[in-house]
Amino acid sequence: MVRHGRALADAGHLDVDHRARLLQVEGVLAYHEQDYERSVALNREALALYRSRPDPDPIDEVWARNNIGNALQQLERGAEALAEHDRALELASAVFGATHPNVALLTSGRAGDLLRAGRVEEGLEEYRKALAIREQALGRAHMDVGASHNNVAVVLVELRRFDEAEGHYRSAFEIYEANEQGEGPLAGDVLYNLGYVSYRRGWFHEAERAFRRAVAVREALYGPEHPAVTDTLNALAVALEESGAFAPAEEIHHRVLATRTAREGERSPSVGQTLYNLGLNHLKRGDWDGARPWLERALALADALPVADLGAESRIELGRALARGERPTGRAEALVLDGRARWLALGNADEVAYADRVLRGEVGSPAP
Repeated sequence: MVRHGRALADAGHLDVDHRARLLQVEGVLAYHEQDYERSVALNREALALYRSRPDPDPIDEVWARNNIGNALQQLERGAEALAEHDRALELASAVFGATHPNVALLTSGRAGDLLRAGRVEEGLEEYRKALAIREQALGRAHMDVGASHNNVAVVLVELRRFDEAEGHYRSAFEIYEANEQGEGPLAGDVLYNLGYVSYRRGWFHEAERAFRRAVAVREALYGPEHPAVTDTLNALAVALEESGAFAPAEEIHHRVLATRTAREGERSPSVGQTLYNLGLNHLKRGDWDGARPWLERALALADALPVADLGAESRIELGRALARGERPTGRAEALVLDGRARWLALGNADEVAYADRVLRGEVGSPAP
């Protein structure tokens, strides 16, 4: 597709500067349309034009290179993306100074490259640098500072440093509230993340409170049938189950199932996962007969779609239900062995170890 801007850029009467800017705009539009190869090509063409001028402006090169790096990042061409972002950051630091907000933005881009390359600690350090720059340049209550707190927290969760992550998420939420965004989409995301961190720390009542607040914010923003709402309801149900509130959790699972079925039809991965969750709800309270039909349906759907991980976990839990908390034999054993083999093929050592415990009869009835 040839856009109006591309046609104008090719027109002979435009000077180099205007042609470069039109190409750069086209590159940004291509990026937002997820046409990343085209975005790279257009921004590189713009960069070449910028640099061809007798007196090139380094600021133009900063943003062209940043755009190229962002698109390369999406294409999983990490080394090239990092090189472009590094050059953009070097130029920006010289032009704007090391404590300018634009330098923080580019530092965050570099952090993303490092994270995609598996260099998590280095990525975390870059996000911390961006946070420090923004706090100094913009003040601690600025929305961009909240975004940096959130970035730091996300990496800390990946590193399982939940205590530190919670502090950054709470700082982000306080900033959003101070800027009258306490009921906005960013606040909803942070509340969900706070619930997740509390859940991982075993603080299930705190997780429940955070998830309930996230549900309220997201329902007000998007309506009760939005995927963000059903995802949060699912997390709330799991937290309730960990607190022993199985009946309220089951009601929520049924609501999620009805919403997902109406939105996506009966044959979708998320519907299958909800069927599985209903089976788990019954398993957790030792209701073997109540669990079986849900897990049978989840397994049938997982195989029909197919969904590999859902098929593996449904086999193991259906085997548990059939064995009624005892060491599995017959069909129950065959299901668990099949599920174990599937997890082994998927490379999930934790789930393989769990299947081994089930086969030994070590995952029985829940405590009364």
